Amino acid sequence: MQFYLLAPLLVFLLPRRALVALAGLVLVVGVFTLRPWGGTLWTFRIDAVAVGLAIGSIMGTSAWPRLTEHLRAIGNIEAAFWMTVGAFMLAILPPATHGVATAALALMCGWLVTRATLRNGSVNWQGRMLRRLGGISYALYLIHLPVLALFNWSLGQFLDAPATATLSIAVAIGLSHVLTVAIGDPLRQLGRQWSNRTVREVSP
Repeated sequence: MQFYLLAPLLVFLLPRRALVALAGLVLVVGVFTLRPWGGTLWTFRIDAVAVGLAIGSIMGTSAWPRLTEHLRAIGNIEAAFWMTVGAFMLAILPPATHGVATAALALMCGWLVTRATLRNGSVNWQGRMLRRLGGISYALYLIHLPVLALFNWSLGQFLDAPATATLSIAVAIGLSHVLTVAIGDPLRQLGRQWSNRTVREVSP
């Protein structure tokens, strides 16, 4: 509902400045909202959706080049550090702080995503592997539980738990790569074409 209905509807109905203002309002409200771990409001990642809407609405505008200069000063290590702080807040502090921590995590993730769009330099093989794992992460998210359950049911009685888990994870990653190449990448390319056409039509 959030990602496939609500967010696209807001993008089509609201102008860019209104989207940025709405994203900021959602973050502020989320800071002061009780969202206990595992509860309904904790499940709905409204903060993350708001940050994504703000990033998407600013990219391609005249404000983006000025904003990128400020974002370049925020390193990935600093963002990862504050993500860790937010995660600890969610884990050890009272539920009253969960709104603050969740909003902070959404902002840190938004910074990392935004900085990733600013990089044009080459990366080493470890970086390329992590980037590819991120590229197939949605397919991996969809199939990892069925694969783990199938391997546990079929091989769990013959292999120990570490071997079964290792084999099932390797197969899940391989299947995710196939699904991404066969289905995900073509759909992503089609969506990018539609997005670029929309930006060209509505940008000043």
